[in-house]
Amino acid sequence: MKGLNLPKKRIYLGPASLIRRILAFVLDLFVIDIVIAGFFKGKISLMLPEAAGFSEVQTIMQSSQALIAQLSSIILAISLISLLYFSVMQAVLSQTVGMMVLNIYVMQQGKKIAAPTFWQGIIRNIFVFPFFPFFVLWLTEPLFLIFSRSRMRMLEVLSKTVTVEEISE
Repeated sequence: MKGLNLPKKRIYLGPASLIRRILAFVLDLFVIDIVIAGFFKGKISLMLPEAAGFSEVQTIMQSSQALIAQLSSIILAISLISLLYFSVMQAVLSQTVGMMVLNIYVMQQGKKIAAPTFWQGIIRNIFVFPFFPFFVLWLTEPLFLIFSRSRMRMLEVLSKTVTVEEISE
């Protein structure tokens, strides 16, 4: 019996859905929490009592400038490593772990299939810094994504990258 000559499934790349993007980001936050922040949790627990409430931590922080400097250094280190996680993974594989699970990719805008450069990754992921002015992006990025016609984040527009998913017919 001769094999059937059926047409192949057509696959093309289209804008990634908002739900997939959010879920991928949440998965990436879990990766960062377990792998990156997990490394620093022991150091932080040595500095701050684990059972301390907010007011106790506030009192401890107000009494020690050295402690504030140490915690700020840890937060900066976690932020830098997180920025590198997103930027390197996207530049090398066009995906982070969360994106791999949900089958979405980052590409250079206007190019057929091209991973973003490392510097494009830095620009599109600079929001991970919890310091002024970058934390303002925590509000503007989701709003820009939801309300823009292109369904792109502001930093995607600036970095000339786009997040896509495979769509089959």
